[in-house]
Amino acid sequence: MSESTTNHDHPVVFIHGPWPHSSSWDPCNLFKSSPNTVDTPKAERSPLLLTSGSENHTAPKVIVEQPVNLYAGDSKSVTEYHEFEGRGHSLTIDEDWDDVANVTLQWLSSKGF
Repeated sequence: MSESTTNHDHPVVFIHGPWPHSSSWDPCNLFKSSPNTVDTPKAERSPLLLTSGSENHTAPKVIVEQPVNLYAGDSKSVTEYHEFEGRGHSLTIDEDWDDVANVTLQWLSSKGF
């Protein structure tokens, strides 16, 4: 990343959760009877777009693909993944954040929103 990308006018804080980056460790997935369990292959839901940067070392593609595969399953609902080439983890606050916004808006428009 360029120096201008990392020099923010506001403090940037990264907070890591207590669980490893894996849906298998999500406490809601440990107990399928949990009221917080998500019915991932549910057929009726809004389209879902998951994004990541190709240089994202916090949540790399292999991690983002896990929920893509979970939600896609046998679902009749749309689940898609978009990778931003050369981008890191902070897609929406880095330089060129508007590229992310434009891709997302185009995707929403293609889904009828």
